[in-house]
Amino acid sequence: WLMRSPGLRLGSAPARSTLLGFGAGFGGLLAATLYAWLAEALHAMPPQQAGAGALLIGTLLILVQVTGEELLLRGWVQPVLAERLPSWAAILIVACLFAALHMLGGTRAPMSLLNLLLGGLLFGALAARTGGLAAPIAAHFAWNW
Repeated sequence: WLMRSPGLRLGSAPARSTLLGFGAGFGGLLAATLYAWLAEALHAMPPQQAGAGALLIGTLLILVQVTGEELLLRGWVQPVLAERLPSWAAILIVACLFAALHMLGGTRAPMSLLNLLLGGLLFGALAARTGGLAAPIAAHFAWNW
C-alpha cells in the first residue's frame, strides 16, 4: 500500500491458474517422492494421532505462510526486478533469495537447498507466465501441504 504496489494480483484467469499451480506443485511433490523411493531414501514413520481440527488449522497456517512468501517474493520483489532486468534473471535472483530465506529458518542440507531453488524457479516461472499469484500460491501450497 505504501509503495502503491498492486498487491495481490491473481492474474487474468485465476481459477485456471490455481488449477495449473496446484497441479504443478502436486506433480513436483509426486516426482520428488518417486525419486526418493527409487533412491531408497523413504523411511516409514509411525502414524500420528491428529484430529480434523488439527488438519484444518494446519491447512490454514500453510495457506497463510505460502501466501505471505509469494506476496513478498513473487508479488513484490520479482516484479520490481523484472522492470530492470530480463524476466529470467529476476526469476533466478528471487529463487536464490527464496532458498536463502529458508536457510535463515535452519535449512542447511544441500539437497534441500537445491529443491528450494528449483521450487523457487517453478513458482517464479508460474508468476511470470500467468501474470499473477494464483498459480504460484497454489503450487507452493500443494507442495507444502
